Amino acid sequence: MTEPLAPLAVSITQAAQLLNTSRPLVYKLIESGELRCTRLGRSVRIPVAQIHALLGIEADTPVTV
Repeated sequence: MTEPLAPLAVSITQAAQLLNTSRPLVYKLIESGELRCTRLGRSVRIPVAQIHALLGIEADTPVTV
């Protein structure tokens, strides 16, 4: 049995959970340029690598959402 793949990008809500903060703060981080997001249609996704970079952790660290 194979392990599920770690997500490459997460929603605003999931990013807030990973950062242990609020959704409004995630939006402020995006607006200030500290956190980069990608738009997929109407959805906003934050690359997990951006969260890692913001926290200063290695990119190969597993993420559980």
